[in-house]
Parts: sequence; C-alpha cells; structure tokens
Amino acid sequence: VVLEKKEQKTSLQLMDYKTGKMQSVMPAGAFGEISGASLINAGRDVLIESVRGDSTDIGVINLASRKTRWAASYKTEDVLTYGSASGGQGKPVYVMREGESLLLCVLDPEDLTFETMDLRSAIPAYVQPYLENARVESAFIMGDMQLVATVSDGAKGYILLKNLGKDEEPVILGISSRKVSAGSEKIYYINEEGSLCSFDLETNTESTIAAHVEDFCLSQSSGRLAYSVREDTAVRIFMRDVFKGRGILVDIRADVRGFLLNAEGNKIWIQHTEASKTGKRTQMTTVLEFAE
Repeated sequence: VVLEKKEQKTSLQLMDYKTGKMQSVMPAGAFGEISGASLINAGRDVLIESVRGDSTDIGVINLASRKTRWAASYKTEDVLTYGSASGGQGKPVYVMREGESLLLCVLDPEDLTFETMDLRSAIPAYVQPYLENARVESAFIMGDMQLVATVSDGAKGYILLKNLGKDEEPVILGISSRKVSAGSEKIYYINEEGSLCSFDLETNTESTIAAHVEDFCLSQSSGRLAYSVREDTAVRIFMRDVFKGRGILVDIRADVRGFLLNAEGNKIWIQHTEASKTGKRTQMTTVLEFAE
C-alpha cells in the first residue's frame, strides 16, 4: 500500500507484488485526508484512517469490489495511535483517550467489531508513564492477547510487550527505529545500538542478527529477512533465511531509498536513484529474484 501526497491531498495506491506495477485504489480527497493505511485479511482489504474535520473515521476497502465499510468514528485528538496489522499479520489496534481512561481498541478485521479494554487496568503502574508521557506510535496484537506497542518520548523510542491474558511483567525494549515487524512468535526491530534484533515472545530472549543496520523488511511468510548496511557511500543489502540463519549479500548501491520483499521472500524490489551523464537523478526500481 502506497500513500502519495500531492497538493495537500493523499491518494491511495497499491503495488502488485508479481508485476511491480502501481494501481490507484482511491483518488486523492475521496474520503478526506488519509492518515494511515495497511493491508489486512491476507491482502484482501485495506484498512484506512480518514481525517475529516475534527473526526477520524476508520474503514475497510475491499480490493475486489472497491466498496468501503466504515467501522467507527472518533475525535482526532483522542486517537493516540492508528491501527497496524504488522504486514497483514495480527489484529489492528487503536489506542484512544476517553476522559481519564486510556483505551486499547482491538479491531476484528473480518466483522469490523471492536473489543475495548482499559490499558490502566491491564498494564502495571510503573509502565504507565511510558504510555501517558510518550506518544504511542503504533500497536498491534499478536496471537490472542500479546500486545506489541511502540512508544516515543520525542528523544527515545521503546517497544512495550505485554501478554494481556497473563499476569506477567511487561517487557520494555529500547529501539533506534520506529519499525517493528512480527513473524511467527518473534518480533524484529533495530535496537538502540543500531543492531537488527529478534525477540522471542515465548522465551523472552533477544538475539542479534546484524550490526549497523539502517533498514529491514520481513516477508509475509516470515521466512526471509532483508536488511541494509551502509559502508561509506555504498549501501549493502543482505538476504537472510530466518529458519536456517544464513545471510548472503544480494546487492550494492550508492543511493537506496527503500526495498520490499514479496510474500514468499524470493523476490526483492529495490528503490534507488541513478545519475545520468548530465547529472540528472532518476528514481529507479530494480527487481531481483532468488531460488527458493
């Protein structure tokens, strides 16, 4: 899903994994200002958040019919974080302020109903300052009751992990990147030292995958991981098999803007810029395919 902003209006586009082509899902301004979008229901639908006046409307666009169903509407000032399904996995979660309460609203992506709980009753008191004094930037539920939330106080970022169904102490991890991906029973993130790490939710153990990482992405099958490391003026992109634990160098470029794996993890799109002889820079997309 791609949000493209032009002249203060945002359009919604979709990139086809197989062809790399872009198609328009929703023209700019159709539903107000789109503030967030993510794929849900195994890529069949797009969850959107639309700001209209002082309200934020939450809806789902079916990609086959292009029909939109609206689930709820909230005052924009009360929405502390938008829903995230972690690359299509897990249930989208919204964190809302309602009077003195801090609500965790879990969306069932199939029937568009919300399950709501008060975070202050679920999270121990010593953790609550992370939620009250910092901005909750994203949150999602893994499995049935495992909350994964990223929060920031403006200077530092943290991951808050709490199994809402068990009476266990939450885990707080310091991060340098706001990006968190989920696969199977693990989450992936870049820690404060700039290392790409995984955290096993079953054993509460952290493992370091690579150092000095700028960015990463995980395939929807959770089997392949791509990450980039900058060395002087070059950006090296590595591919790693999550289960076998082996990583290989797949590409080296001077100006990488981003990269994306397909669902199976055997194809990667690399966005980069190249300079012509006249010095004009053009944005390019290179596609690399690998054997299973």
